[in-house]
Amino acid sequence: MPKRISVALATYNGADYIKEQLGSTARQDLPPDELVVCDDSSSDDTIKIVRDFSEYSPFPVHFEQNGERLGIAGNFEKAISLCRGDLIFSADQDDVWFPSKLRTMRDVFDLDRSIGVAINDAIVANEDLSIRSHSVMSNMRRARGSEKEFIWGCCTAITREFRDLCIPFPTSGFETVGNHDDWFHFVGEVFGVRRIMDQPLQYYRRHGANSSDSEAYRRKVSGLQGVLYSYRLLKRYISDGSAHNRVLEERLRLIDLLLNRFKETPLHGDSSLAGEQLKRVEDKRAKLERRVAIGNIAGWRRFTGAVAFLISGGYRDFRGLKSFLTDVCK
Repeated sequence: MPKRISVALATYNGADYIKEQLGSTARQDLPPDELVVCDDSSSDDTIKIVRDFSEYSPFPVHFEQNGERLGIAGNFEKAISLCRGDLIFSADQDDVWFPSKLRTMRDVFDLDRSIGVAINDAIVANEDLSIRSHSVMSNMRRARGSEKEFIWGCCTAITREFRDLCIPFPTSGFETVGNHDDWFHFVGEVFGVRRIMDQPLQYYRRHGANSSDSEAYRRKVSGLQGVLYSYRLLKRYISDGSAHNRVLEERLRLIDLLLNRFKETPLHGDSSLAGEQLKRVEDKRAKLERRVAIGNIAGWRRFTGAVAFLISGGYRDFRGLKSFLTDVCK
């Protein structure tokens, strides 16, 4: 049975660029079954542009205007929760999708039913869509980054059952999953249901009003810049050991939250597959608990504990040698 596709678009004062994003959605060679737009009380022409588009859109457009501002995470949560498709694509208001994006990503999910969340690469572009660098992933690799750090929401698609596991977002009392993209990819990594499509399927536009910044958005990260960035990042991780342990402890609490949700609604109906996922999460939790214990050891014994964990392969579930050095040197 063909998968129904929803696109969730969260908007706020996006009049300068949103026409191009809407147009690229309409030009998909596999059109979505619906576009859900939630506007966070825009004061420019964003609302008019969306309503005008809905008049001639080749697919239904469901528009919601928030009475009060929800913020980025809250607005995306609302838009995604209103989607009725089997696959849900989150969209930023200022990007431009390639015509093959929806079909290509749909095929990825069709080929592997274990996938809950997938992410495609993107070409980094300037305000006028002139190419800034080859892709986000190529810059991340030059910056010595980990694929675990590639979590851009505008490149993300999820299944409906994965959405049901993730919503509501755990915003209260948690600092490390501030936005929907952080949360989706954290859950995907924990359950082992995340896939990366190493193929650019859209332009990621950089302009003065972007809400995020990263080395991955540079024109082109050189090898030397990558080494320096990796050093600065590691130095920052090590500089505040107590903050590092708080992050690990918070992730433990997030995994406990997920385990409770998962036991109520497994990601897949196949009981054996659900059992494999549960085992993976429990294993991930045990390794994370081991890292917290290592961080609480004082002096040279922490080094001994970290080395034993490294030899056992425990750091492979994290960021490898970087995580080892962070635990030892913090």
